[in-house]
Amino acid sequence: MALGKLWNAFFGKSAAAEKGLPTTSNAPSGSHSAPSPAPACPPVATATGAAPTAPAFAPAASQTQPQPAKTVTKVKRKATAKPKKTAAPEVEVALQPVEVPQRRTVQVPHPQQNAWTKHVAGRSIGSILDTQLGDGSRALEVLQAIICDSVPTPKYIAIDLFDLGSGRLTLVEFHQRIRRAGGNPVAIPADLYGGLRQLSQTHGTVDLVLLDGNNVDLNSLEFRRLLARVTHSDSLVLHRDERGQWQAVPPAIAANARTGATETKVA
Repeated sequence: MALGKLWNAFFGKSAAAEKGLPTTSNAPSGSHSAPSPAPACPPVATATGAAPTAPAFAPAASQTQPQPAKTVTKVKRKATAKPKKTAAPEVEVALQPVEVPQRRTVQVPHPQQNAWTKHVAGRSIGSILDTQLGDGSRALEVLQAIICDSVPTPKYIAIDLFDLGSGRLTLVEFHQRIRRAGGNPVAIPADLYGGLRQLSQTHGTVDLVLLDGNNVDLNSLEFRRLLARVTHSDSLVLHRDERGQWQAVPPAIAANARTGATETKVA
């Protein structure tokens, strides 16, 4: 080492410099000479003549090359406008006054004079019971003798089989004829005894009773009791006898049945 330093002092070279190795300078620290750069290592040829391999510390090409930035284009969707609901055009409708059919008012100061006038004259009769209608002609005559300004629409109640039996009037015909004459029809499709029971439970008493038919037995206690339930003290009861004449039934018959007194026989 001493000889090497002496050599360097005289010739300024070292044996290592001649061999291509880096030299170490013993110059004092105060000198401003910069160290010489180290020579690049020559590539070592392989036995097969292949290209020299890159140093291990060299970065991969894929990592060093800059990747192109991905551009994302946002497409704005145009909002489809919903069709607006158009309001229906206002139509002005002229309201026409509706004519309400009024109930027919009978302008009859006095009832008509007929065969029934002698029986009903001077009486206030608002309800009639007919036990056998026949062809309906009698009902029209009775209403004509009763209807007036003081009694405009009397109630006409009929106990008959109508369409259920051999009646000559149907229910529809009965309603049509009574309304046409000015009365208020009430139909009870039943036999005499059943109709009297139904009448006593629904409508109560009546002012005029017309008893017609072969099944009317004024001497029957059961019939008298039913008759008493549909009449009051001022009711007029008319019975058609064998000669076809209408006779007034004594009020005592129904009155005794109501009070339970001794029976009064009718000839």
